[in-house]
Amino acid sequence: MIVEPFEAPPLILPEDPDRPKGLHVSQIYTRILQEVDTRYKKQTAMPWLKIAGGLALERQIEKVIHHILPGTSFRPNAIQKDGIWVMPDHVVMDPWRGREFKMTWYSMKKDCPWDDVYWVWRVQMMAYAYVLETLMYELWVLFVNGYYPWGAPAPVLQAYMLTFTEQELQENWHMLVQHAKLWGWLP
Repeated sequence: MIVEPFEAPPLILPEDPDRPKGLHVSQIYTRILQEVDTRYKKQTAMPWLKIAGGLALERQIEKVIHHILPGTSFRPNAIQKDGIWVMPDHVVMDPWRGREFKMTWYSMKKDCPWDDVYWVWRVQMMAYAYVLETLMYELWVLFVNGYYPWGAPAPVLQAYMLTFTEQELQENWHMLVQHAKLWGWLP
């Protein structure tokens, strides 16, 4: 057998037909990160392979949830508030709350979701919770490296229930709107 490496073609995800045109909350918090965090200033290209992995994980978990608990949750359509679009992963109906799926290569050594590296997840979930009018949000995280370096890397799926205050949600939304206005993205 002869094995020769070759350069794979660049991966380009197709445009999401369900994603409406206009300002999305992800554009706002990504721009904030680029201004305050040097790790994001260096990023020139989207990590498509990681994004595709996260989307695949999200779809598979949804299939399992719908099989085990049919009719208890759904994927909502995009929602616009104050000129900003949000696209929550999932909504649970009783009690009413959002659900977000994430995949990360950080180990579980970092205190999820409170470590600074998860700031963007908190901002995103608070924005979605504000628009969905709920204080509760589930966060399901696949830690690709599990508990590494405390043992051999092995994936771990961990779920968290976050309960926000109304004040946290209002302050978070206000911050997002004000940044969008500052950059001329909103009137």
